[in-house]
Amino acid sequence: DEIAEKRPHLKKKKVLCHQGNAPYFATSD
Repeated sequence: DEIAEKRPHLKKKKVLCHQGNAPYFATSD
C-alpha cells in the first residue's frame, strides 16, 4: 500500500489500519 511504498521500514511492523470506523492492527508482509 502507499505507506509501505513510502516507508519500507514499516513493512514488517504493525500498522494501524481502518475498517469502517473501527481501527485495527494488521501486519504488513
